[in-house]
Amino acid sequence: MRLSITLLLLLSLFSVNMSAESLNLVINELLVTNTENLVDDYGNRSGWIEIYNPTHRVIDIGGCYLTNDTLNPVKYKIPEGDEITLVAPLSHIIFYADNKTHFGIFHTNFTLQESNYIALYDRDQTTCLDSVVYPLTMPANFSYGRLKDGEPEWGMLAKTSPANNNAFVDKGETSKVFAQQDPYGVVLAIASMSVVFLALLLLYALFSFTAKFSIYVTKERIRKTAKGEKSETIVETHIPAEVYASIAMAIHEYQEEIHDVEDTILTIQRVAKTYSPWSSKIYGLRNFL
Repeated sequence: MRLSITLLLLLSLFSVNMSAESLNLVINELLVTNTENLVDDYGNRSGWIEIYNPTHRVIDIGGCYLTNDTLNPVKYKIPEGDEITLVAPLSHIIFYADNKTHFGIFHTNFTLQESNYIALYDRDQTTCLDSVVYPLTMPANFSYGRLKDGEPEWGMLAKTSPANNNAFVDKGETSKVFAQQDPYGVVLAIASMSVVFLALLLLYALFSFTAKFSIYVTKERIRKTAKGEKSETIVETHIPAEVYASIAMAIHEYQEEIHDVEDTILTIQRVAKTYSPWSSKIYGLRNFL
C-alpha cells in the first residue's frame, strides 16, 4: 500500500514538473506590416508571430491559445494532435496573423493591425504564458522582438529573423558597416598584407626546416658510409706477416714448377777453318765427271 502511494506521489510530481516546464514557451518576435518579408506556403505576405522554446525538451504547443484581445484569452485555439505543433528544444515556430484559419494550423483568426497586444495562453485557458504590447507605428517590414532569444529586453529590428536567432541579426550589411568603420581602407590593407606576409613567413619556415632536415639526413648517410669504409681499411692493415710470407712462398713454388725438364744438351765446337764458309766458292762448283 505504501509503495503504491509513493509511486502515485512520484507520478504526480513528475506530471506537475512536466506541466510547469511546458509553460516556458514565449513570444519572441512579431511583424505587423509585411510587404517584402516572409511568405507563407500560399505565397501570401502577412503579419506573423514567432514563438520560442527556451527549454531543452520538446514542447507541444497544440491546445494552447493565441489572442489579441485582453478580454478573450481563448480567441484562437491551436489545434491538437498534430506533430507539426511540436516545438524542438531552443527552436522557433511561426504563426501567420492573416485571419485565414482555412489555410492551416499556423494561420490565426485575427490580424496584428487590430490591436497592439498579443498573448499566448496555456491549455487551462487562464494561465498566460507570455504577452507583449507592441507599437503600431512600426515601419513596414520592421519587426518587434527580443534582442536575444528568450531574454526580457525588447526592441525594433530593422532586419527580421523569422524562425532564427535574433542575436544573429546584422544591424546592417557587413560591407557598409566596415566602410563606415574604415573609410580609407587602411585597416583592410594592413589586414590583407598581414595575412600574406604571415603565409609567406610560414612557407619560409617550412622550406627552411625541410632543407635543413634534408642536409642533416645526407650528412648522416655520408658519415655512416665513411665509418664503414674506415672499418674495412683498418681490418686490411692488420693482416699478420705470416700471411704475407705464406703468399710469397706459394708464388715462388708456383714459378719454379712452371719450367719444363730439359733432357737435350747442346754442345758448340770450334772448327779448324778460319774462313767463313759463306764466302767459299768451292761449294758452288759442280762436278760434271
